[in-house]
Amino acid sequence: MKTRFLTISTSFSLIFLCWIFLHAIQVSKDCLNSPIVAKLSFQTLNGDIIRVLSCEATSYLRFWKVSYLNNRHRSLEKRISALTRVKMLGLSSKVDPIQVLVTEKDPYYFNWHGETLQLGWSWAESQGLLERALLKEWLKKQNPLISRDQFQAEVLSYLALGFLKDQLIVQDIFSGESIDLSENRSWLRWVLSLDDYCNSPWITFDYQSLCQQENQLSPKVRANLGSLDKIEKMALAPLVASLLWRRYRVAELSEKKTFWDGLKMSLSDPETFSYRQTQEMENLQHLEEVREWVNGMTSLYWLSLGFNSNIGQGNWLSEKLDVLVEASEMPFTRLVEVINLANSKPELNIVVRSGEKMFVGSLSGLSLSSDGLGSQYHLLSGCGAIKKHSLKRVIESRIIILDFCRSKGKINWQPLVADGWEAFIVENPSMKFVGLFMPSVKKFSSWPDILHIRDKDMKELGKKLGWKYQVWDKRLAVYRPKGVWDAVLFYRQ
Repeated sequence: MKTRFLTISTSFSLIFLCWIFLHAIQVSKDCLNSPIVAKLSFQTLNGDIIRVLSCEATSYLRFWKVSYLNNRHRSLEKRISALTRVKMLGLSSKVDPIQVLVTEKDPYYFNWHGETLQLGWSWAESQGLLERALLKEWLKKQNPLISRDQFQAEVLSYLALGFLKDQLIVQDIFSGESIDLSENRSWLRWVLSLDDYCNSPWITFDYQSLCQQENQLSPKVRANLGSLDKIEKMALAPLVASLLWRRYRVAELSEKKTFWDGLKMSLSDPETFSYRQTQEMENLQHLEEVREWVNGMTSLYWLSLGFNSNIGQGNWLSEKLDVLVEASEMPFTRLVEVINLANSKPELNIVVRSGEKMFVGSLSGLSLSSDGLGSQYHLLSGCGAIKKHSLKRVIESRIIILDFCRSKGKINWQPLVADGWEAFIVENPSMKFVGLFMPSVKKFSSWPDILHIRDKDMKELGKKLGWKYQVWDKRLAVYRPKGVWDAVLFYRQ
């Protein structure tokens, strides 16, 4: 009897100890270890709050509390705890940490309430976005200069995220696409209006209230508000960060150490990035000015991070576009065609200029000019004619003038970027155009003020240029004039 009693009591004791052990493990697993976030809370649909306590001794002792966290909660807790490595950058631990509240009521909810970041699950589960927001707020508390310069804080938050993850990948909250900033992409994807920036993967938490106000504007107000078609400076922060990161990725180990030593210094020394050195970006009217601004800012950061070489000076971004299509008024169907081409080739710099607006990957026009930037393939388009003054801005030696109105059907743009001019011509047999050799065009003083792509006008132009005969190129289905002036390379009517 006594033996039986001992056996039963021992069994119950073991079960009780296992229960204690499992709960202790569960509580220790569900605590938060982060110098950036002091408290993580989850709000359910009915308003109940589930809290993740800090990993302190008292948390481990309260093993009798049942954990209500699910895998979704724990995944977020692990991502926040992973930011602990940021202390390796020499950050001060004396600043006040942040509190985070994730709510189920609205997946796209966002609000800063004092020191508490309140957000919905769509924002919270977007990889890289939450981490970057928390790092940015933490960095701003490290240095008063960073808190005054939103652009600098944004760039440094990207670099700090790269340091923690050893990769710089952000997730588009709207499409779910993961974007690796170390990949070679067109820099034009960051030339955005405020409207496009608000709906891009690069949106910063600081702009949420501004974006909400902008989205609530009526169409009439939006049409009269000129600032909406201006380039958004903050959208260029991930571009600067990606240029620095790509250069860092191919650097030697000693250079990488210099990079992080420089970043540590920048976070503690207010003079590392001089506020007076930061170039303002106001009233930029040309895309070339945007390129120069980004080159200058990236070089400033590169040198400020401890690099004495001129490796980044002036050559961060390409001086040439891949494709430039210009028109006084681009037909909407043609505009969509070129925009689709740009989106299918994200590594290429493809620009459309229609009237006073520029389009770079979306249907939202920007008030920018393409003057000053050359291109590998430059196409001028018109409805049967092109004015002489439109040719004065051309800096390329060879261009094509397209007649969009008489070119029936859809234009296949893919051969242009894949195999060049001739493939483009062959694959579009119904397209009407004239190919010009610009050095000769500019030297010819009697060039018509308006060039019509019609048989009668081409004959008149041929007389002026001294055409002796024309050769029919069967493969390209074009006429090749031969004469005194070689201004016209070929044409199809």
